[in-house]
Amino acid sequence: MKTIKYYDIGLNLFCRQFPDPEKVIQEAESHGVCCILTGTDNNENKKINEFVKTHHAFGTADIHPHNADRAKQDDFKFMEKILSENEKIVAVGRMRFGL
Repeated sequence: MKTIKYYDIGLNLFCRQFPDPEKVIQEAESHGVCCILTGTDNNENKKINEFVKTHHAFGTADIHPHNADRAKQDDFKFMEKILSENEKIVAVGRMRFGL
């Protein structure tokens, strides 16, 4: 692992633009970039929680504003849970209702 020069603080790694998440993380790391993966909904928060356990990356638990109308109380409970149990989940993001 190279010395970290930069942090990418908002990578949405599990979207269709990145068909090979492993490659993205490896290339970033080879250039001295540590990624902080940003969740957008409960499903992505789960993926990030598991991914960062085995990779040199960190994550946030988040509900993107576009998904706010579908958020459930269980989603918030899960975000609190992974924040308290996984030291590589470094923040809980904000969501907005409406515009």
